Amino acid sequence: DGSGSVGSKGFSQEKEFAEAFIKRFEIEPKKTEMGIISFSYYITIGTQITDDTAALTSTIEGSEWDAMNTNTAAALGTALEVLAASGREAAQSIIMVVTDGMPNDAEATAMMAEKVKEKARLIFVPVGKNLDMDALYQWASFPPEYNILSAKKFKKLLSNLNSGEYLPDICPNLICRETIDKIGRAS
Repeated sequence: DGSGSVGSKGFSQEKEFAEAFIKRFEIEPKKTEMGIISFSYYITIGTQITDDTAALTSTIEGSEWDAMNTNTAAALGTALEVLAASGREAAQSIIMVVTDGMPNDAEATAMMAEKVKEKARLIFVPVGKNLDMDALYQWASFPPEYNILSAKKFKKLLSNLNSGEYLPDICPNLICRETIDKIGRAS
């Protein structure tokens, strides 16, 4: 979400979250691939779905805050187009929307959310209190408890991610990369 209500500081914190989020996954062919879309009044496709971590992080670093309204319906429609153009049929598709405010057209967003849910899992990450949680519960994939991952403030996005609050809900096939020796020490 690059809308005006996010603020420049909030947008910077969204970018930090997005970079850290990407680093949590094994981005490579046949494992995890991601794409990035920024939205405000205009929709910007930063990257199509790719397994190029450097391209993803470069896109995030280069993203600019548009500071206009919240065109969530168009962002969801664009996400479906990106998914159709470069998604993998055999992979579980997830569209994740980080936002701090209600869309400029809630009815269009509701209709587009239904179309998204036909093709992908739809997750919302609402930030702050300026959201209609009842609407988000209807728009998100079922069950909404696993598809609405809240943060009280933008700076909480990163700490929630680092504390392990989001990933189990997003990716049920988590891998532990640590090993424990006979004495119980992790490495």
